Amino acid sequence: AAVTAAVASSARAAAAAAVKAEEEKTKHRHDEFHHSHDRYPPHDKYGLQAKIALLEARLREQEVTHKLERELMEKEHREHLRALERKIEALERKFLESKPPPSEPSPRKTEQPQPANPYPPPHFPPGFYPTFGYPAPHFMLAPPMPPPPMASPGTPGADIFGSQ
Repeated sequence: AAVTAAVASSARAAAAAAVKAEEEKTKHRHDEFHHSHDRYPPHDKYGLQAKIALLEARLREQEVTHKLERELMEKEHREHLRALERKIEALERKFLESKPPPSEPSPRKTEQPQPANPYPPPHFPPGFYPTFGYPAPHFMLAPPMPPPPMASPGTPGADIFGSQ
């Protein structure tokens, strides 16, 4: 963490020095421009060119800073992943070393034989469900019966009892 802080602070210092140098150059150019145009009104009356140059320099500094910070974060992330991988490898080695050799009997509980099932498998007579043991419903035993013929209303002698 101390190394990363030192790298970040040195990166910021380098970026700040670059910006300061750019500001000095811009100021010098600005002064030269005004001295050479003393007789005429300056084209950059309000120092807009200098402000633009300053803002561009700050933007470049910000880009450099962001780039350095991103690289630093990626480096820290890679280091963290490597540390996790080393930790995993160490734990795997420890686990393999602590495992007893296969020739030794394992300290696990030995399996006891299961007692025989006291209930014999059920026998299902025909007409019973093989899974539930209930009598089969009527639709499984015989085909459905057709409905009885109905006499049309008004036919003499045709009633439900068949009497005439």
